[in-house]
Amino acid sequence: MSHEAIEGRRRATHPLPALGWWRFGLNPIVAFWCAYVLTRPLGASIADWLGKPSSFGDGTVTLAGLALFVVLVAFVAITRHDVPATRRRDRI
Repeated sequence: MSHEAIEGRRRATHPLPALGWWRFGLNPIVAFWCAYVLTRPLGASIADWLGKPSSFGDGTVTLAGLALFVVLVAFVAITRHDVPATRRRDRI
């Protein structure tokens, strides 16, 4: 099969998740992920990840981001800033 035929078939599948959601009641989350898989092949995501150099940024930045995330979650869990004031008083 030629490249043009494969590309045409791939492009013909793009509207299918939207059509499934709109006309046939496909779950919106399923429709989203189907659209994602059809429009952004997994191979492209892996190629993007493998194509970048493994220099300073990967491990160090990930570790710093994880540490910041843990600190923020601990802060919110301890101070309970995410809970409305009326509920905070009820539980104390």
